[in-house]
Amino acid sequence: MTTSAPRRRTRLRAVAAALGATLALTLTACQDDEETGGIGGTAPQSPSVQMPADPESDDEATADGAEGDGAEENPGARTPGDGTLEGGAGESAEDTVPCTDANTQLTVTPVERPINHVLLTATNTGTETCFAWYAPYLRFDDAQAPTPRIEDSTPQAVVGLAPGESAYAAILTSDPTGEAPDTRIATSLGVQFSGPDDQGTGDLTEVALPDGEQYMDSSAQVTYWQSSPDLALIW
Repeated sequence: MTTSAPRRRTRLRAVAAALGATLALTLTACQDDEETGGIGGTAPQSPSVQMPADPESDDEATADGAEGDGAEENPGARTPGDGTLEGGAGESAEDTVPCTDANTQLTVTPVERPINHVLLTATNTGTETCFAWYAPYLRFDDAQAPTPRIEDSTPQAVVGLAPGESAYAAILTSDPTGEAPDTRIATSLGVQFSGPDDQGTGDLTEVALPDGEQYMDSSAQVTYWQSSPDLALIW
């Protein structure tokens, strides 16, 4: 009995020492984990900080943007509607003489190309420059509305005609495919000029048709006045 008691005390001391070492290791590991951000992790990085923009810089950027937005788009573009005059620099629309039946001669001639087109020509027979505004108003027979315009044919400037010069408008008489409805044979054509306000000016003039008649359908259109036959007949 005396011999076994010291052995038990020796075992208890060994177990206690082992437990103490294990506890110390566990506490050290926990402390390390807290410092590194978790098991197997790395220390969390501080979040990046985005400084607010300089208010003065924002104001300058806004001002620059406003100036850019207000820039004139395509400053070289000119249309009859803005009063730009070809052959009449320095004149305003109010100071110009519009081309009318009183100072021009009108003719309609056939063309080989493009097919289903005829060419309307206005020649200045007066003694001063006149201006052919917008597109001519066309009335075939007793039509209730003028022939529609080809809006894409708007020129860059109003065509000005010195005495003896001519302006040209192409008339698309029918669909080349023959598929448009309301086909008919027109026997008369009335033409009226436009003024600077895009309203009819002067009297309606009867213009002879080639061979006295013209095949038509619902696709008929007319271009704006152009300064050459080629510019008119590209439409």
